[in-house]
Amino acid sequence: VIPEGVTEIRASFFYECRNLKSVTLPSTLTEIGDFAFFGCVALDSVNLSDCIHLKKIGKSAFEGCCKLSGPFYFTALEEIGEAAFYDCLNLDHIYFSEDKALRTLPGHLFFGCVNLKYFSLPENLTEIGVSTFYGCASIDSLIIPHTTTTIGGFAFSGCTSLTKLEILSDTLEKNSQILTGINPNTKVLVKSEAVRKALR
Repeated sequence: VIPEGVTEIRASFFYECRNLKSVTLPSTLTEIGDFAFFGCVALDSVNLSDCIHLKKIGKSAFEGCCKLSGPFYFTALEEIGEAAFYDCLNLDHIYFSEDKALRTLPGHLFFGCVNLKYFSLPENLTEIGVSTFYGCASIDSLIIPHTTTTIGGFAFSGCTSLTKLEILSDTLEKNSQILTGINPNTKVLVKSEAVRKALR
């Protein structure tokens, strides 16, 4: 149990604490450092949703926490690091519905999160990184907001249940690998002709 008043979990603080099962975090928490819970393979309960002031989650912060499930509702997040939830195999619910300050979902963020199904993208999202949703085999639909201008290669590769991908952007940085590895049966809906060209 981390007491109220604590604002930061420093980098690698619980690194590979393989028997750690549950963590209670304070509502005062504003930052979780890089690799803070990396490799905590038994960790299945973290009350992230109670951290209403949480602004930053560092890179690989929860990488390899294969029992971590959620749901997580982020309301103040401004920054999230690369591979923060990499190989969180049991993660199923994440919502960014009110995170207007969060602009980037970095590379490999949800790589290998095979059970991630219930998901919402930040409203003002501008960038989706390389392989962000790689191997997210349970996601069935995604709506990319109109503010998004960059999508990395292989972003949706291995999303075998993805039936609909809707891209609302008017402009998108050209990258022929955006749809590489996507389910061939996925219906890709594109609003703008310029975006269609960017995908080729």
